[in-house]
Amino acid sequence: MLGFTFRLLVLVVALALTTPTLGQDQTAKERAQQEELERKKRREADDAYRMAKNEFLAARKLRLLREALKGDDRNSQEGKELRELVADRYREIMTAFPGTQAAIDAAQLLDGKEVRERPAPPDPDGGKSDQFNFLPDADKCLDVATRQAWAEDLKQIPATVIDKGVMRSVPYQSYRAGDYEMNIYGDPDHPAGVEIGVYSGLLRSKIAKNHCVEFMAAVLTDPGDRYLLRSLKLTIDSVKRGNLTFEITPETADDAYGGWWVSVYNTKALDKARASAKELAAITVDKQTAAKAPAGLSWSATGPCACPLGSSKVYARGYYRDNDTYTPPTVQADNEGKTLYTGPRAASTTTAQVARRNT
Repeated sequence: MLGFTFRLLVLVVALALTTPTLGQDQTAKERAQQEELERKKRREADDAYRMAKNEFLAARKLRLLREALKGDDRNSQEGKELRELVADRYREIMTAFPGTQAAIDAAQLLDGKEVRERPAPPDPDGGKSDQFNFLPDADKCLDVATRQAWAEDLKQIPATVIDKGVMRSVPYQSYRAGDYEMNIYGDPDHPAGVEIGVYSGLLRSKIAKNHCVEFMAAVLTDPGDRYLLRSLKLTIDSVKRGNLTFEITPETADDAYGGWWVSVYNTKALDKARASAKELAAITVDKQTAAKAPAGLSWSATGPCACPLGSSKVYARGYYRDNDTYTPPTVQADNEGKTLYTGPRAASTTTAQVARRNT
């Protein structure tokens, strides 16, 4: 009887231990299904945008070519040279925009057939103001980042004050996973800029750089933004769309601090988010001073920090913005005399919270 009771007890304990695992497996499966559904929706939206944009661009090129031929002297040498040039451009349309109506029409025109002029297709970006594209908030960026295979050890790190380039003096949150780094500038709920990049051994890795581009594409909500992002040259590039600038910065740039970056930012929002000298003095601390606080409330002087080649100052964990003014966290001392930084954002998105996203 005792042996049976013992075996029953062992069975109950085993079931109790395995039940959470089954629940976690189900949760992970549901999350994977949801992620795949989101990727499918993005792909469909991107394909629809790309097709519409190609139709618009190809039709505009074809219309300009046909306009150039109107009234030309077909028997003159100049007329013959013009027609040869236009024929080459027709072939370029067929190669660059396959499957579009303009490419079909260009092929028929090359064959000497009559093709009626068609109404111009709509520009998928037409009618949108400079305010139509916006950046994801910090929670969205973290949610996407923690799903990536390269971000298993993602954690928040000290954000070194940047004193060069377009991001200078803009407070930000920084997260590191190995040699990957993600930075969110300005108000975390309404960022003025988001960037992700690589350091050290990944600087020569095209795969790692593509990981960065695909991460950024996953957090952007507008298919046109994603289309433009993926068109950037990985060496160095900068293109503006609406109120956003899309940029690739090589590690050799003066404001790259030794990293390679893909950035998307709103210049006007960055200017508005830039801290004054007085505010910087209030919301930054020396790296050594910050190290005196207990783990989880401030920073470690021995751990990695964003832009390690930058200044000796880091943004205090817990700073916040009230009425367009940056405000320092509340500074207290614990029983051992160590500094505590507390405030509305002192414990926001800590390493523990990031870790929970990975479960």
